[in-house]
Amino acid sequence: MLFIITTYAIFNQNMLSPSVSMKSKILLVDDSPFFVNVFEHVLSHRYKVEVAVEAETALQKYKAFKPNIVTLDPDMSGMNGFQMLEKILGIDRNAKVIITTARAFLTGDECLKRGAVGLLTKPFKSEDLIRTIEQSLNSIKLVH
Repeated sequence: MLFIITTYAIFNQNMLSPSVSMKSKILLVDDSPFFVNVFEHVLSHRYKVEVAVEAETALQKYKAFKPNIVTLDPDMSGMNGFQMLEKILGIDRNAKVIITTARAFLTGDECLKRGAVGLLTKPFKSEDLIRTIEQSLNSIKLVH
């Protein structure tokens, strides 16, 4: 955990000022409490962050919090992440969802076809997460 936090401190100097990003809201969804706790700490310095460790709670938080970006693990118990992605896109077809997974065989093309805007394969560094979030925040999602 120390490596991730240290990396963030160095990387943060090269990113947009926190006051610009602080308006953005991020919903972290992963059934690993370790993942959501570490990245909530890292991201809360520049974004408003909510976390959920189960899909049903995440959907409730999505509706109430109205995040700009959702990070989503597809390998959750109960409703899996791809089912949740479908439900999120049913609520807001312009939703920006980044898939975060340990599945090495999952491709970015597969995630894009399902409606996600990005893919990060675990383990990844905090600066990779921040870069992907910033790129997604600054992009326009084209829905067909």
